[in-house]
Amino acid sequence: MPRIPTADRAARPASKRAPTRRLARGFARIASLALASLVAAVAPPHDRCLAAQDVPAARSIDDGDRLASEGKYLAALIAKERALESRPRDPQLLNMVATLRSFLGDEAGACAAMEALGGGGRGAAPSAALARELASCTPVDALEEIARQAATRRIVILNEAHHVARHRAFALALAERLHALGYRYLACETFTADAGELRRRGHPTEATGYYTREPFFAEFVRAAVALGFEPIHYEIERSSAPPTDVAASIRERETAQCANLVLRLFARDPAAKAFIYCGYSHATEEWTARADGDDDGWMAARLGRALGLDPLTIDQTEQTPGSTPERSGAAWTFAERRGWLARPVLLRRADGGWFVGGDGWAGKVDLQLFHPALAPVDGRPGWMAGSGGRVAAEIPVELEPREGRSMVEARRADDPPTALAVDRLVLEAGEPCPMLLLPPGRYRLVAQDERGASVAEAAIEVTAR
Repeated sequence: MPRIPTADRAARPASKRAPTRRLARGFARIASLALASLVAAVAPPHDRCLAAQDVPAARSIDDGDRLASEGKYLAALIAKERALESRPRDPQLLNMVATLRSFLGDEAGACAAMEALGGGGRGAAPSAALARELASCTPVDALEEIARQAATRRIVILNEAHHVARHRAFALALAERLHALGYRYLACETFTADAGELRRRGHPTEATGYYTREPFFAEFVRAAVALGFEPIHYEIERSSAPPTDVAASIRERETAQCANLVLRLFARDPAAKAFIYCGYSHATEEWTARADGDDDGWMAARLGRALGLDPLTIDQTEQTPGSTPERSGAAWTFAERRGWLARPVLLRRADGGWFVGGDGWAGKVDLQLFHPALAPVDGRPGWMAGSGGRVAAEIPVELEPREGRSMVEARRADDPPTALAVDRLVLEAGEPCPMLLLPPGRYRLVAQDERGASVAEAAIEVTAR
């Protein structure tokens, strides 16, 4: 059964209680099932990068889906990993395994699951032509440059890979910059109709969306609402099954997303400045001609045309490191070897334009963000340290498993039971124990065993350092 990736194991400290403890390209018809607050419906589909949008694929609900709907993410992952043993290339299973691993703080494992789908050019060395193009580029701080360009726009559209939590950490940092520029609306693809209650309540719950169950997404949304952003729900709401034709399904979804944004946001506030956070290809501005003479476009393209505005579109999915350096993209590998990736950067070309690479992205987005590969800190991916004011907090010994694995969740002590976890990770008996990463405050910790049963609780207080 797949467990913690080798790359993560190697990065952990030798002493268990030491003071410092430690996309696939190509079309696949993928759907993630979410139950409970999503009323046993199909979760928002995982977008496939540029080749074609996936469409929901009908299948029966299994034990893994049921356990995930109950917040028993480790138990759900074990069920999905067990199924993966007999169907190792099943795109639905791999996608769900990647999502659950991301919910559990396992970045490398999430990426490895998606990489198992193959394609995308990951692991390839830069071609001579690409190396020459990149050699003439200059790295520029991504946050500074995006904020500079956003100052003269009214719409910023940033995408994410749904299994990569670091994308939400960058989204939070960008939201802070955009708020200072007068942006007051946050439209997230994952939001449900709970968005109105979210603003009043101040924190997301399971009803808020599917991907917001991942702790860094939940905290991004919570912090944005605290800043003063108004959440906007714009995802398609289907009352029947989508068209079986892939192109028709894409067209229906993109048209609905655009129409919802126009109606729910720009029609009532014509001067609105909005930050739109979506998955993969929805951020692209390309139009393609159809045989019937009409045009097809993704959400960003449709919205720009509908409003007569030019949105600032940013891809951060292509140039994110893989589960290991060897599984990263060619352009990312070149930039890393040049020492350019100490922080998130954009690459300015010699002609003053911006490098956008990867199969299918050039000419379809304005900017492309390169994320750094940072060494692990306290047993967690390096980008997590300090994100959103988080500091390391030791897990009490009584929550560590005596055998197998356990899931530990941290929730704010003063939050209602429906509030989502601030951090979540997996411990394994006999392995070094990583640290929780939490903003200062008081927390309730709960440990679940591999069956999803709550087996231990503790309370901690985290102070700033």
